[in-house]
Amino acid sequence: MKNDNIIEVIADAVITTRDFCGNETEAMLDTAFDMGVRLTAKGRRAVMAVVNNKWADFQKAAGVVRPIDCYERITVNKNINSGV
Repeated sequence: MKNDNIIEVIADAVITTRDFCGNETEAMLDTAFDMGVRLTAKGRRAVMAVVNNKWADFQKAAGVVRPIDCYERITVNKNINSGV
């Protein structure tokens, strides 16, 4: 499987996890591990760039008027993952 395809598969797993307010980092790393891939920091950033671009497209298609920005999402994810 090509690197671009691997990134897409991992990104889709992260998006599914985001839909259910799960741990995105864990989903990314678990999916990569299941595929036999070790993600570097650069690879994780590449995956998240694809995730955020796809997510923005989904929000536009759904008519979201004021989506949260990436910094708000980071805060939300930290709160979810820490049980706050």
